[in-house]
Amino acid sequence: MNTHKYLFLGLFALSISSCNDFLDREPLDKITPESYFQTAEQLSTYALTQYNFKAHFGSGYDFGVYRDDNNTDVQVSSEGNLNRWAPGIQTVPDGDGGWTFGDIYKCNYFFDQVLPKYEGGMIQGNVADIKHYIGEMYMIRANCYFNYLKKFGDFPIIEHNIALDDKEALIKANERKPMTTVARFILSDLDKAIELMEQNASDDNKRNRLTKEAAYLLKSRVALYVGSWLNSFQGTAFVPGG
Repeated sequence: MNTHKYLFLGLFALSISSCNDFLDREPLDKITPESYFQTAEQLSTYALTQYNFKAHFGSGYDFGVYRDDNNTDVQVSSEGNLNRWAPGIQTVPDGDGGWTFGDIYKCNYFFDQVLPKYEGGMIQGNVADIKHYIGEMYMIRANCYFNYLKKFGDFPIIEHNIALDDKEALIKANERKPMTTVARFILSDLDKAIELMEQNASDDNKRNRLTKEAAYLLKSRVALYVGSWLNSFQGTAFVPGG
């Protein structure tokens, strides 16, 4: 009788263990961080989803960025805007003003997940391709920060994502850094991109992707913008320590 009881208990314990193993499987309808970023192709796909930046200023005949200064203290447009400076007409918008970090979060998420696997040799695929896609993400993050630098000047620098319940770390991370510090961070990311990215596309699938030359171009654009700013506003409150 005891033998049958122990046999029954053993079979019951085995069935529970098997059930737990079945329930502990990876979900079939969702991609988890643990199961993704395992191959060069997955890195490529994620990087492509971040190609949401404007590389040009539209088609046809246009003044491009030249028109951005219309109706400011710099220049007026041909049609003018009489209401621009009328009292009570031009109000401060109630939106976020572009003070968002979604694009930076996506870049940092990539680095938080990929860099440990890359350094541990855990990503399958052509090494040159893996390095190139990591370089693309460095360039994309640099471009994100460059846009914020042009819009806000001083801006927080966040290199790793922070847990939402860590309020102390979030408050500290949101401290605005001087514009010159942000510029150096951007140039540092671009240097990493230049080091990792390929000179030319290695196959037809990468003909329209970012390259080392594009990173050099963006680096020169950042340096020219910041250098012009420092030269124009030297000795004023707009330049940290100026």
